[in-house]
Amino acid sequence: MSNIAIEDVLGTKNKIKILKLLVKHKVISFSELKKRIKLNHTTLKKYLKELEKAGIIREHEINHFRIYSISRKNPRARLIEQLFKYWNQR
Repeated sequence: MSNIAIEDVLGTKNKIKILKLLVKHKVISFSELKKRIKLNHTTLKKYLKELEKAGIIREHEINHFRIYSISRKNPRARLIEQLFKYWNQR
């Protein structure tokens, strides 16, 4: 497991938005993330790479489209998923 600080994973509002969308939709494309979060290509790619390096998300390529999901094999990723699900309960 990667020895990465929680601040690096949850350190920006936009990373939290990315993770919330992934928890809600299970899988989402790069273009859909870009559209919903309104980030430029370079910044979004950087954040996704950081989250992937931390083992929190996974990148899949399907027909030349990049699709992202929470890495459910990673205990930290599962905890983040549980946190967002719990936080959004009414």
